[in-house]
Amino acid sequence: MGSASLGGPDRLIANVSRCAALQDTDIRVLIADDGRTRWEQLEALFRDSPTTLIPFRMRRRIDLSASERLCREIARLGVDVLHTHDYKSDVVALGARRRCRIPWVATVHGIYPVSTALSAYRVLDRLVLRRADRVIAVSAELARYYRRCGNVTVVSNAVPSPETTSRGLVRCPRKLVFVGRLTPQKGLDVLIKALARARREVPDLRVVMVGDGPEMESLRRLAWRLGQAEAVSFVGWRDDVEAFLSRAELFVLPSRWEGHPLALMEAMAVGLPAVASDVGDIAHCIDRPEVGRLVPAGDVGALTQALVEASTATFDGEKSWRHVRSSHAPETLAGALVQIYRTVLAERR
Repeated sequence: MGSASLGGPDRLIANVSRCAALQDTDIRVLIADDGRTRWEQLEALFRDSPTTLIPFRMRRRIDLSASERLCREIARLGVDVLHTHDYKSDVVALGARRRCRIPWVATVHGIYPVSTALSAYRVLDRLVLRRADRVIAVSAELARYYRRCGNVTVVSNAVPSPETTSRGLVRCPRKLVFVGRLTPQKGLDVLIKALARARREVPDLRVVMVGDGPEMESLRRLAWRLGQAEAVSFVGWRDDVEAFLSRAELFVLPSRWEGHPLALMEAMAVGLPAVASDVGDIAHCIDRPEVGRLVPAGDVGALTQALVEASTATFDGEKSWRHVRSSHAPETLAGALVQIYRTVLAERR
């Protein structure tokens, strides 16, 4: 997998690798490193995991030798199943799998819109994944998009949750939090514009943005230009995200596109209500007004109205926590992965 920036796939693998269902499995994660990997953050994420992280050097653009080197690494490690997590890894895996002849499983985490420069990779990825033994989609929408690849299985993302929650009813939330990469995908420009409008009616609304990314400076300038510099706090990448979630009263995720966002489930796992875009499988998490509000992606007016309405509403934090704990436990995902690995191994034999 690639890790130029930490995101949902990294956290997902770290969470699942700690599960009892995988304790007898020797997991090695090859990090496709083109010189941008943030090793300190990555190692902190996997600190309590039995997983072994292995650097796998790659060029930023085309690396014609990568498949051959991956094949040698597979032989050296005695790998039984190859599991990839992003489009570049998929392309490299296709060449290696032809030489090594081991089962190949690929997980797809999102869809890039046609308007981005990554649209070519999206098309290429669909072609490449037709040769995979199994494609795991983290949402039903992704499964439909990749259905022509053949063996597509929906396995939802998972996050750990506490045994109990102390957060009960959340009344009139004013302290907002966002967690994630500061990229155009997340629609944070829409959030800042909506916040500026909403504060005309609810002046004590505040948002803390936890994470870093290429949009940080432009978002700072936007907040300053709209007179919201004091209402929008940028704290950068943090390894104590739970502390920010515990202090917040409402999670916001105004994404332009998503699969099954891990950050949303992490917030709900600690009992936070949410306002989020109605994209991907988010509606399966925010499925009732007691846990949050859905808005159309990119709609400043709708997000403004949702923030104002939420500021006078009462949410049930326990229902948010219960949804994640019952439907998205890491142990469930780990068991599904073990079953998939056994199936593709049996089919290959």
